[in-house]
Amino acid sequence: MFLILDEEASSVRPSDSSGNPIEDPGVINGFPLMAAHLLTQWRRQGHPPQEIRKFFA
Repeated sequence: MFLILDEEASSVRPSDSSGNPIEDPGVINGFPLMAAHLLTQWRRQGHPPQEIRKFFA
């Protein structure tokens, strides 16, 4: 899975391998959980995460 971390909007969105946003993230298994984890890290650290610390299967 590829992600876009939008610093201006403070959001995480799924993308394809070329960096194009995927319109319906609901079709991606595990995306809501991963996005919530990354946003929590982002808010806690005050900047976008440099690495993902959990493995989502």
